[in-house]
Amino acid sequence: MQHRRTLHFVLASLALLASVTAVSAQCDTWRNLGALTATGYAGTPTAYVGDDVSHELYAVEQCYCGYHGINLPTVYRRSGNNWYQLTDFEQGVCNGMAMFDDGSGRALYMWGTQQAWPLFYTFMKLGPQGFGPAVNFSTPVPLSVVQFDDGTGLTFYMSTDDRVMRSNGTSWVDIGATLPANSPAVALLVHDDGTGPALYAGGWFSSIGGVAASGIARWNGTSWSPVGTGLASTPPAYTAAHVLRSFQDGATRALYVGGRFTTAGGVPANGVARWDGTTWTGLGVEIGGAGSTDVVQSVTGMEMFDEGTGAGPQLFVSGLFGSSSAFLSRKGPSAWMLVPEATTTSFWYGSPLAVFDLPETPGLDLLAAIGGPYNEHPIALAACELTGTLSCFGDGSGAACPCGNESAPSERAGCNSSLGHGGALRATGRASLTGDTLELEGSAMPNSAVLYFQGGSVVAQHVFGDGLKCTGGPFVRLSTKINQGGASLYPSGGDPALSVKGHVLAPGLRHYQLRYRNSASFCTSDTFNYTNAADILWQP
Repeated sequence: MQHRRTLHFVLASLALLASVTAVSAQCDTWRNLGALTATGYAGTPTAYVGDDVSHELYAVEQCYCGYHGINLPTVYRRSGNNWYQLTDFEQGVCNGMAMFDDGSGRALYMWGTQQAWPLFYTFMKLGPQGFGPAVNFSTPVPLSVVQFDDGTGLTFYMSTDDRVMRSNGTSWVDIGATLPANSPAVALLVHDDGTGPALYAGGWFSSIGGVAASGIARWNGTSWSPVGTGLASTPPAYTAAHVLRSFQDGATRALYVGGRFTTAGGVPANGVARWDGTTWTGLGVEIGGAGSTDVVQSVTGMEMFDEGTGAGPQLFVSGLFGSSSAFLSRKGPSAWMLVPEATTTSFWYGSPLAVFDLPETPGLDLLAAIGGPYNEHPIALAACELTGTLSCFGDGSGAACPCGNESAPSERAGCNSSLGHGGALRATGRASLTGDTLELEGSAMPNSAVLYFQGGSVVAQHVFGDGLKCTGGPFVRLSTKINQGGASLYPSGGDPALSVKGHVLAPGLRHYQLRYRNSASFCTSDTFNYTNAADILWQP
């Protein structure tokens, strides 16, 4: 039992590096969302979880404070602009929280320990009367929990300090996935590498269930297998995968791993690596910024996020260099860049990063955490992400523009107009039939008339006028606007909401594009051009 207590302290320390403050930037402007509590000791927001239905944000504040430094985890819910305390526990540590549906409805779950000694290990579900036991178990320390269909139906899987277990609905069942002593599996993830969904486990282990696997392994429902040659460090005891994510980064999904390692599959990685199903690629070179020689002690936060700057989705990671220098970095097209801090006296810490759509902002938001004064603990929000997916660019990637008037790929716009650049369409807000705040914004066009329209399908990009058209019917004409300063917006000036004007009566994918007048002598004899397209998935 002693090694569990020691391990538990080490894992908690990764999340409790210091008293932290969560901050965020909306379109590159960091701001505070307000304190979790008005008074008392500082707390550490060790996890953020968003409910996509209610648009409420949950946070766990881990306070390592009080008499003899007792851990006091407290759960808060943010509704509107205020935080409300849901519960706290006598003593213990929250190792994680997530939204799950066990067949009886979507609910918040959390797991960790309660009481200082003897420890009480808990996996709990939030109900009308507060948190209660979700699945009973006796001794393992729950470190990560996911839902996975192993061929017998969707069920919970839990990783602990000495094994990975499966729920049968009432208790945890040993599947033979034992781990070497003091070598926990700290992260679980369901990912499809192209051969079907599988459960991935990451941690400090060198084997699992008797199968050699360095830091990461794959479970297909019946057996474990290594993921290539896995991760490595010098000395080997330092090798660890702390965070696993599955991202769509092109035509396929890829597995991203963050942790404490120097190579992945034998190639330099420096704490961040990508697995495409057959090959490892190291991503952590110069993670501290261009020219950086910093060696990562640990990457513990990771998200893919589009700031709306035109660069598209980028990988954000957070963690530690050495023993005290923390960082938050984004991976640009050719190099890593450190993200500016909110204040000059703060330090970025690696836990947590999360992406969620807060109700008061357009699009998605990136949440992060920074260090702050000992007795202050606000949580805040980060940069706004564009809604939907941009497509149909006039950069030659899909089809040639009519007269060699391709725009620069970095513009993510349509074919060039007589102004020397392409017209651009962006969408922000919530595409929800019950809470429609979606806006379409056209920019970089001549000061002329522009038609906003909605298509129900996609067709192959083809030349039409001076640009490319890629939307197909049925069509809905939304509005004709007059650009001012090369830009316009729909809805504006009392216009009906997009879902109303577009007759969007059921969830599903719709496609938007702008056709604008360009009467200057340019390109073809036609006098119009098109922006890029925006593909929007409407939700209930």
